[in-house]
Amino acid sequence: MRLSSEQNELREIVRRFFSEKVSSEYLRRRISGAVRRDDRFLTGLAELGLEEGFGGESPVFTLDDLALIAHECGYALVPEPVVEHLLCSAIIPRLMSDSERAEYCGAFNASVTGLAASSCCKLVLDPAMVTVSGAVAWAWGVEAAGRMVAFAETPAGRRAVVFLLGQAGATCEPTSALDLTAALNRVAVQSAKALVCSSETTSAIEDALETLKAAEAAGMCERVVGMTCDYMKTREQFGRPIGSFQAIQQKLADLHAINESLQSLSRFAAWAAIHAPSQRSLTSRAAVLHACEAGPRVCERAIQCHGGIGFTWEYDLHLYLRRAKTIQSAFALSEARAAELLQRVA
Repeated sequence: MRLSSEQNELREIVRRFFSEKVSSEYLRRRISGAVRRDDRFLTGLAELGLEEGFGGESPVFTLDDLALIAHECGYALVPEPVVEHLLCSAIIPRLMSDSERAEYCGAFNASVTGLAASSCCKLVLDPAMVTVSGAVAWAWGVEAAGRMVAFAETPAGRRAVVFLLGQAGATCEPTSALDLTAALNRVAVQSAKALVCSSETTSAIEDALETLKAAEAAGMCERVVGMTCDYMKTREQFGRPIGSFQAIQQKLADLHAINESLQSLSRFAAWAAIHAPSQRSLTSRAAVLHACEAGPRVCERAIQCHGGIGFTWEYDLHLYLRRAKTIQSAFALSEARAAELLQRVA
């Protein structure tokens, strides 16, 4: 899918900002645990004017544009939940009905919002569908968050729910995670008053989240393939760059093919969300499921191509593999999700 000139400009601005702010040294400082939320990073990002572009009565940016930002977040391995924050603050209200939006921006309003994938949620609604109880195994963007967007099970199926984290009965605490660059939290809820979204809104929120996570994985794969190509040009064996050996070239060709397929599918899912709504659910699910398979595979094969250095702590490849595995754990295919996908295909 070709990008417009405005989208190319947006991508270049965001990539330049991330390249200046997110280095290997910066990621190591975040991994140390000394800082779980970097307000200076968020302030610098806000100065780019992205929130203004997504907000207001006539927003300039759409979910398609947010997918570009998600791609760049994956490319740079950004440790802050930038995409989740913009999704919750700017995109989700557009997906809601008028009554849901009024509550979301009124009684359930908060400047920072946490977000969890449905597979991470073990929440249930009371029979009256007024309060929610249970736990979220881990969630993004809960640091300093005032509200939470999650998913609960009801007799009628899965529903998106919104509740305030500051109220009695809703607590969160840091949790260990495979992705060392992200501050993930466990959330426990007991009879917390909640906004329960319709099935249509729930589907739209899930589709948007899956589309963005597929785009993030695509950005990671692009960066990993690029790192591998650069390494093969400089690392020598027997007096020749290892990229000149046919066995290595074949591995790189496989990486390139997997990467290109994910780039195309993730971009199509983002495009369909705006231009082909009837295909939104199918394309978002297909994209994120392919990302769950392609992301770890690309990272693992890239580590093999790097040889010994690929397994070292100092090299960044294992950080990309950790995030790819985290996305896989949140969105991997299950029997229930397979049934939903088959139903949508039918």
